[in-house]
Amino acid sequence: MKVKHLVVAFLCMLGCCACSSPKTEVKSPDGHIKMTLTVDENGTPFYNVSVNDSLLIENSKMGFVEGNGVILGGGFRIEKTTFDSKDETWTQPWGENKTNRNHYNEMAVNLINEDQVQLTLRFRVFNDGVGFRYEYNVPNVDSLMITDELTTFHFRQDGTSWSIPASAETYELLYKQQPISEVETANTPFTFKTADGVYGSIHEAALYDFSEMTLKQIGDYTLKAELTPWPDGIKVRKSNHFTTSWRTIQIAPEAVGLINSSLILNLNDPCVLETTDWIRPLKYIGVWWGMHLGVETWKMDERHGATTVNAKKYIDFAAANNIEAVLFEGWNEGWESWGGMQNFDFTKPYADFDIDEIVRYAKEKGIEIIGHHETGGNIPNYERQMDHAMQWYTDHSIHILTRSCFGSGKFRVDGRLRQGEFFRRDIRRLLLSRLAAAAAGFALLPIGTFDAFGTFSPFCTFCTLRALAARTFLTFRLLSLLCSFLSFQTIRAFESFSASSTAAVAAFLTVTASAACTAPFVGSAVTILFLRRLIRLG
Repeated sequence: MKVKHLVVAFLCMLGCCACSSPKTEVKSPDGHIKMTLTVDENGTPFYNVSVNDSLLIENSKMGFVEGNGVILGGGFRIEKTTFDSKDETWTQPWGENKTNRNHYNEMAVNLINEDQVQLTLRFRVFNDGVGFRYEYNVPNVDSLMITDELTTFHFRQDGTSWSIPASAETYELLYKQQPISEVETANTPFTFKTADGVYGSIHEAALYDFSEMTLKQIGDYTLKAELTPWPDGIKVRKSNHFTTSWRTIQIAPEAVGLINSSLILNLNDPCVLETTDWIRPLKYIGVWWGMHLGVETWKMDERHGATTVNAKKYIDFAAANNIEAVLFEGWNEGWESWGGMQNFDFTKPYADFDIDEIVRYAKEKGIEIIGHHETGGNIPNYERQMDHAMQWYTDHSIHILTRSCFGSGKFRVDGRLRQGEFFRRDIRRLLLSRLAAAAAGFALLPIGTFDAFGTFSPFCTFCTLRALAARTFLTFRLLSLLCSFLSFQTIRAFESFSASSTAAVAAFLTVTASAACTAPFVGSAVTILFLRRLIRLG
């Protein structure tokens, strides 16, 4: 009898322990996607993602490495878990859809380790995928030097993927179709299809003040996150309290669902601008593609592209074809220094580019001029001139500006990379200052600050404009395929994918990654053509 009572008491104790153990799984609102967190015997967190009760991503490691010995990736135990849900509809001024539904279930898991490092792992599960991010609070230190990210994406099985190789120099690469297991490195978005027929795309969202993520193969169908470093090898510099960008996996039963997904838009913070009335979509052409073809040059010589004569030809073409604006690249002095310090003068046109005559002629034809500032990554040089250069454009009745940070990988000044934390902060600082100036009546607003050579990754570059008008701007990136060097070559490329909607979607996601939106509000005609073609394919 005594033994029986002991057994009953023991069973009751087990039941109480089970009841007190925090639940660490969350499902999508429709129940078909599930995300689960586990912590192993070393206190290392791992996550799993299931689709229709089948594992898609399994036992994937989480965490970071800190250069001064602060433990950010292990020794954790779960303190508590909280859950939340949201179902809202919000509008954007322009994009694929005027209204977007933001519908998810959230799980926030609070962990702590022996060093009293507090970590909240926040998971959001939508009907079209998942997102997760890290929220750290580290006591007893002033700053942190992140040297590595431990996040992995461990696929349960091999599949087919579409991506371009990871590169700190360019997004102008052809995407490759290959097995997941054979991918060495990849820029995101990393698009895939599993043997079970699940389509997906790995990417990131809300990249405001963090280094860009690429992917590296480490074996066993596993891709590991790699962060773009500072010149000294440090990946991210943070205070003792920081939040990362979201790591995202879009999921769909068909390839076209990846384009229709609003998951990354929804993971960006709501727009903080008081008004978006100034956003105006337009179509433009410009002097730049001839330089990339080698027919024309940026610097002034016998093949110079940005000349008064050539500018008038483009203005005439725009006026005759209902195109609203023309952009000129290579108009200002400094292109001779390309490949060196890249010192540009942003108020001194070349002698064969008569800015006053070009402005007068464009006004006569009813065409707007889009200004262009190529920094070459030499941000200190640009910041010294920026206010004067903005006013110079305003004085010449030019009110739209694109800014580019293109270079040859390791930028001139001190080796900073365009995908790194420094450039995220730089563009954010630029936009904040210009928006403040606009609010004070300053006529010029650099609404197109993303260069056409991949200064920023998609969605996350959404990175800086997103930090200000997050949801407002993201769709512009997805839809603005009439971006600099791509122009109508994009549509020609997509025509070759008529036999495969999957290839078309992968190309679309990859191209939008590389097409970094020279002006966020252009390209509607080209995009509509592509989307119509995609609908026919899908």
